[in-house]
Amino acid sequence: MTRPMIKLTGISKSYHRPGEGELQVLKEVDFEVAEGEFVAILGPSGSGKSTLMNILGLLDTADSGEYELAGRNVSGMSAAELAKTRNSTIGFVFQQFHLLPRTTATENVELPLVYSHGQPGDARKRAIDALCRVGLEERLTHFSGELSGGQQQRVAIARALINNPAIILADEPTGNLDQVAGGQIMNLFRELNQAGSTILLITHDEQLAKKAGRMVTINDGCLSAGNQLRAGRDVYVQHDAAGASEPQSGVSA
Repeated sequence: MTRPMIKLTGISKSYHRPGEGELQVLKEVDFEVAEGEFVAILGPSGSGKSTLMNILGLLDTADSGEYELAGRNVSGMSAAELAKTRNSTIGFVFQQFHLLPRTTATENVELPLVYSHGQPGDARKRAIDALCRVGLEERLTHFSGELSGGQQQRVAIARALINNPAIILADEPTGNLDQVAGGQIMNLFRELNQAGSTILLITHDEQLAKKAGRMVTINDGCLSAGNQLRAGRDVYVQHDAAGASEPQSGVSA
């Protein structure tokens, strides 16, 4: 049986608002992602998805509950331990590309390896390999401003792949792209997933979420059981709170 890449058990998170008391953002969330899955978390602004993303990405910690990532219980880790685990296990892709403007595509992808113990030549080779993997072998020496939005996002994805992370965490990765470029990025994620990458997509766009292998929804800090999408079919299975499943029509993966 495929082991869980991510397992959340009873995760809750609150923030203190001056003059307004505690705001509970996540409410005893249980969530699993299997190794090799492509899962979309769908939710509107204020639903708790950004807080959930920060906890999944080890950028924030829960108030209660347990989080196992790639077989390790990260709950209770120190800040240094979280940073080390984050850098070795998770590749981030954000809505903003966060590329350095006066460096080439290859140099941007090399950035996570700057402080590693590897040889410079090895870092350059790995960066070139990552860029070729996302289809940018002809843009290795181009500066950020010489690339289209879709190409810049591909550079960001190559940078996320440079350390061979166990999981790719993508937060609204097509938010700054037009429909064509966004579709190309989603196709790239599907190709990476088919090659074995575990991908978690955070989005408010239902049509985008439906392109993942599985979709779960978050609203008011509560996560749904999830919808298992079936590629090439016009139905999906929707799980109710009791765990029963019912075929639904009119939805295409």
